[in-house]
Amino acid sequence: MEKTNASKQGVLHWLDENFEKMFLVTGLLSITLFITWQVIYRYIITQFIERAGAAVWTEELSRYIFIWISYLALSVAIKKRSSIRVDMLYDHLPPRLQQISWIVVEVLFFILTATIAYYGWGQIERLQEYPQHTTALRIPFLIPYLILPFGFGLMCFRLLQSLYKQVKVCGLVDTLIGLIAVFVIASPVIFCDYIEPLPALFGYFIVLCAIGVPVAISLGLSTLATIICADTLPIEYMAQVAFTSIDSFPIMAIPFFIAAGVFMGAGGLSHRLLSLADEIVGGTYGGIGLTAIVTCMFFGAISGSGPATVAAIGALTIPAMVERGYDKYFSAALVAAAGCVGVMIPPSNPFVVYGISAQVSIGDLFMSGIVPGIMVGIVLMSYCYWYSRKKGWRGQEKVRNARTLMHAAWDAKWALMVPVIVLGGIYGGIMTPTEAAAIAAFYGLIVGLFLYKEMDFKCLINSCIESCETSAVIIVLMAMATLFGNIMTIEDVPGTVARAILSFSENKIVILMLINVLLLIVGTFMEALAAIVILVPILLPIVTGVGVSPLHFGVIIVVNLAIGFITPPVGVNLFVASGVAKAKLENIASQALPMIALMLIVLLICTYIPEVPLILVGVEKIFERKRARLYILMLAVSVISNFYFGYMICFMVLGYCVARYLMIHGSIRVRELALWVGRFLGYTGIALLLSAVILVPVVLCLFSAGRFQSGRAIPLLYPSSYYGWLIPAVLTGSAGYWNCMGYTAFGVTAIFVLFLQKKRRTVYKICLLLMLGCMLLPYAGHVLNGFSYETNRFVWAGAMLVSYLVVKIWPEIGTLTTKQKKGFAAAVIVYTAVCLFVEKSRMEMALAALVTLLVLACVVICRESLIRTEKVFRGIMLAGMMGCLVLQGFYQYSPEEENYLATFSGNNEPLASLTDWSATSAAAGIEDDSVWRYDQYGTTRWYNESLQLGVHGVSSYWSLSESSYGQFQREMYLNQDLDYRYTSLDGRSFLDALASVKYFGVASGAEAYLPYGYRNNVVTRWTGQDAEKAGQAEAQGGNTAGLDAAKISVYENDCWLPLGYTYDRWISREEYEELTVTEKQQALLQGIVLEDSGLEAAEPVYSDETVECIETLGDGIEKTEDGILVRKARASITLNFSGLPESETYFIMEGLDFQGIRPSEQYTVEEWNALSVYEKNQVKLEDRDWTKPEATTIQVSCGNVVKNLNYLNETGGFYTDKHDFLVNTGYRADPAGTITLSFMNPGYYSFDRYTVVCQPTAELAGYTAARRQDVLEHIVLDTNSISGTIHAEKDEALLLSIPYSQGWTAWVDGTETELKKANTMYMALELEEGEHEIVLKYRTPGITAGLTLSLGTAAGCVIWWGISRTLRRRRSAGRIQR
Repeated sequence: MEKTNASKQGVLHWLDENFEKMFLVTGLLSITLFITWQVIYRYIITQFIERAGAAVWTEELSRYIFIWISYLALSVAIKKRSSIRVDMLYDHLPPRLQQISWIVVEVLFFILTATIAYYGWGQIERLQEYPQHTTALRIPFLIPYLILPFGFGLMCFRLLQSLYKQVKVCGLVDTLIGLIAVFVIASPVIFCDYIEPLPALFGYFIVLCAIGVPVAISLGLSTLATIICADTLPIEYMAQVAFTSIDSFPIMAIPFFIAAGVFMGAGGLSHRLLSLADEIVGGTYGGIGLTAIVTCMFFGAISGSGPATVAAIGALTIPAMVERGYDKYFSAALVAAAGCVGVMIPPSNPFVVYGISAQVSIGDLFMSGIVPGIMVGIVLMSYCYWYSRKKGWRGQEKVRNARTLMHAAWDAKWALMVPVIVLGGIYGGIMTPTEAAAIAAFYGLIVGLFLYKEMDFKCLINSCIESCETSAVIIVLMAMATLFGNIMTIEDVPGTVARAILSFSENKIVILMLINVLLLIVGTFMEALAAIVILVPILLPIVTGVGVSPLHFGVIIVVNLAIGFITPPVGVNLFVASGVAKAKLENIASQALPMIALMLIVLLICTYIPEVPLILVGVEKIFERKRARLYILMLAVSVISNFYFGYMICFMVLGYCVARYLMIHGSIRVRELALWVGRFLGYTGIALLLSAVILVPVVLCLFSAGRFQSGRAIPLLYPSSYYGWLIPAVLTGSAGYWNCMGYTAFGVTAIFVLFLQKKRRTVYKICLLLMLGCMLLPYAGHVLNGFSYETNRFVWAGAMLVSYLVVKIWPEIGTLTTKQKKGFAAAVIVYTAVCLFVEKSRMEMALAALVTLLVLACVVICRESLIRTEKVFRGIMLAGMMGCLVLQGFYQYSPEEENYLATFSGNNEPLASLTDWSATSAAAGIEDDSVWRYDQYGTTRWYNESLQLGVHGVSSYWSLSESSYGQFQREMYLNQDLDYRYTSLDGRSFLDALASVKYFGVASGAEAYLPYGYRNNVVTRWTGQDAEKAGQAEAQGGNTAGLDAAKISVYENDCWLPLGYTYDRWISREEYEELTVTEKQQALLQGIVLEDSGLEAAEPVYSDETVECIETLGDGIEKTEDGILVRKARASITLNFSGLPESETYFIMEGLDFQGIRPSEQYTVEEWNALSVYEKNQVKLEDRDWTKPEATTIQVSCGNVVKNLNYLNETGGFYTDKHDFLVNTGYRADPAGTITLSFMNPGYYSFDRYTVVCQPTAELAGYTAARRQDVLEHIVLDTNSISGTIHAEKDEALLLSIPYSQGWTAWVDGTETELKKANTMYMALELEEGEHEIVLKYRTPGITAGLTLSLGTAAGCVIWWGISRTLRRRRSAGRIQR
């Protein structure tokens, strides 16, 4: 009997210890396998099983298992008392009060879990009464929702167990004291009928955090107290949100990344990374410290966690550093600081949490974290080196060479593959961040179990449990933060805080500084993830309000809170390092202070900086210790002559300097290299200061331009077609992306010969490979293109490098050894075969270049037998080179080849195309002395032709347009795909009136495109190269088809507004932004939109009407959950509706996105099965050559009006993040009834909604008449100035329909007056009643400061030169006298 009882107790004890752990291990391994299978299925299985369906069940099942293990793992964390909490007060309490505090904490914890368990059961009862099923698996929702009563009930049980043990420790009296404390804390909730929500919410949160309640539970309890006291939401809502808030696939990245780090730490990857880092930097001063930092950077790219990085690397490096004489506290502080890099370099758990909280792309955040992480690593390494040199701490002396380095790298190869898998999968578009994290975890398992074999079954179990516990604390924190955030949203806390801070200052620099200080303070006492989920909803509206992108703010907040990892009292990295080193926390913290200061410098950089031949001769003179005048002067000239290429030149000169240093000195000597770097930086700084007159205005323009604020994701790789063209392009020409090479047969020969020379010219080889690497990676093109779209215009530097190689290799081409000739022949044969394999090479130009290469190869190989003398050989080679250049020039630039230059081959044709032949020339002949603008639709052929003709048109193209131009486009949903290009205002009569458009041009016969109010035809004429012939043919009744001519009709607007018109009422920016797009255009004619004004508030009246549509899907279109799937090009949707008479009819599409589909996906299952094997193979060939489309077109037709909605998705080089469009289908007196949407490209079209809106035009004449009451008269337009007079009948605002720029300054009656930004993109002056003289003058922003810097630097250089010259003469005279 006793044996049976003992057996039962043993079973119960085992269950008590392991009940949840069984579920955690199986659950974590299951979801890891499921998501891994999902990726394998998508990319491998479907290639072998025709038309295999999507494995959607894996994602759904994994989400629900993830929710279960998250809440089950929390009960394990309860047993171990592991949680994120603020311990400042707790750490200073005497032991007795610390024990009592646990009674308080666990009773409060029990209240929350019991509440959610109770109301979770209520959810189960409702699901029993009203059954629902999941989307993919069709299982009852009841099953996943059971975690609420079961999981939180289990937490209640574990809390009761913990309370029982704590009561035994504390005794009855202390337990009663704890319960009384709980009663006191809860008394406001019990006895007060009503408490204001915000005091209850934040008051309880602060109190609970202060007494040591875990942050997640503090969030939940303060929300519960607020709901009870203020009746804000039903309590049942808490249980529902506890499930739905974490029912998210992106959140699952957190446990996967944590598991990947744990698996790899247990699997032996950390000490292999340490060995590799030791080979790289271990031999210098501070060698093992530098090794620790580099290893932390490697490991951070695996674990995504700061404390995990410190624990894994510190356990290996801190004891080793102490053993070799390093100070124990410095060693611990260094590893603790280096561990901060773990949350910057991707993958990063804080970035995942921020991305989910702020709805920002996690992939983009990962990419943004790389540079700050590397910068922190570099500054820490620099400090370690300096401090170690000062103390005399050298690295371990052992043999380090290329062989040992390669051995260490090979040993760590499986560890080094993790960042490649994760980041390559994400940025290559292969996997989502969650899938990449799951693959990384699965990979870590395989490596640890089967490759390194350092994980056994017990280690696997413990690793799974540890991963689940760690992630559960974070997941529950996010769930409770969602509840907390919902209350804040209801009470408008983010908006209130934003308004309060913005009322203090609207200066972006000041606000970011205040936020940095706040985050640094918060980081001293709150864990990073908790701070993110609490502060992001509050701070994000503030920073976006001053123009900081959410992506940039993500970097700022994570770098800030990373510093918090080493700032006491809650610096978790310090705690971990303290435990590993067995050292006092305060001693480690004091050693960490200089490192914190360096990291603050990096933080400021991340916050406030969101960037030839004669120059190289100048570099050589500097290396020869001669004067630097040539280098400085030529670099300045390069920047002044072309800032765009000057930017690239700075990069290339840096590379050239490094290469020349290595050639001259052979190896890197740190002190000497530092001197050279300082010297070149100083000379470069002087050159940039000399060019400041151009550079400063350009930089200001650049950072205010909308083009550089698109937030476009840069792909990891170019399309596969680019790489296929790149190989023959080295010989023949362009591979796309402005990668113009064509180095001729001599350039290719020089490259081959270079690599045939073993152990010679290594620096040249490295330079060539680096240049090739830049051509292969889009991000290099992005950086070298000024962080805009990716393009390889820097390829001119490659041409210089190859030219230099040809000169260096030339004398050796005729003296190759037999072995080298064989290698050269093999290289030429292989290269020719590869070129012929690429379809683009099978053209006349490429074949001609290949023939020249083969001929040259024959001459080089048979040189001794064919050519006897060196002189003849050189003559033949020189003639051959000239022939190659002539051949290349003919194919690239001859007009007969119909290439780019053929456009400009005719005499004066480019200018004539912009002027005499331009359709806009029809408006240039209008005799009208007033200042007016011209708009058109469908007639412009060249951008900026209005500028050349002297016509004030609305069409324009300028890459660095001020961002407000693009903002106006977005607000008005203008049918333009680029922020910095206007082709027209889409014939919208309201916008034309606002822009002072008086004349509108259309092709004759296309009057359906005329906006409302344009009735008087003032000009009709033929335009184009054959305009005269067309006019004669028309007069004779002949046919004008085939002639390069167009007949343009220009009409006058009855409702036009002059250049300056007035408002007597205003609309606040906040009120304006709440309006719909059609309400905005009406409001702008009834009140001026300003940030603030003393005018009376306008009360706009709106007449637009959204009409109901009956949607008919055409063949080849299917409805999806968030849009449509178009399987056939030009498939259409017909919208039938009852429009309004006398109105413009708009088609509006909001939230548009497009993803193309492969040719095989354009078939339904039935259509695919009906194809023959041959047809299927043809489609598969099309799949192979398929490139993901960057753009699409939706043709919108209504009656005689046909317009194109052009959309660029995020993969496009010119993507500007535009997703909302309005297409004006024209004005009609009779109601419109049908709109047809034709989708030009197959693919998934997702959108929030599309609508048809009718905009009546009856009120337009009245609105414009009101604006013309007082107008600017006697207008004089001069170079950089505008002047005029106005009589104001009352206090009012004068709007000038001129795009806003900070370069304008205004004077009213001789007094400088504030010029305000109005109506988003225009300018305005507020005037008092009376007669006024208005003068506006323009000065390029920054040009005064730039000119001052340039002249000041030039003067300084002259003075320095004069002093130096005088001193040299005196020294020379002294030597002569002696």
